[in-house]
Amino acid sequence: MESAMESAIESAIESAMECRNGEAEARHIRANRYFCISGQWFFSTREYLQVGPFLTKDDATIELSFFLRHRDEWGGYARQYMSDFSG
Repeated sequence: MESAMESAIESAIESAMECRNGEAEARHIRANRYFCISGQWFFSTREYLQVGPFLTKDDATIELSFFLRHRDEWGGYARQYMSDFSG
């Protein structure tokens, strides 16, 4: 069963990914990578990973920066790393 937090995260991601008028498919929107639920900050990735929680948006920004800097080095390991990080 999906927890209330997981449901809220999914809802926030879906809202950020809605299609604009005239677009056939939703696109990842960088401006909406960060979202706050119940005072906890998360970020989403192009790979559809939701990572968090963080105490502040600054903390989420720092971790996203780290992820993006090393994503290409990690290749297939990026998803496993973020899964481990997210608990």
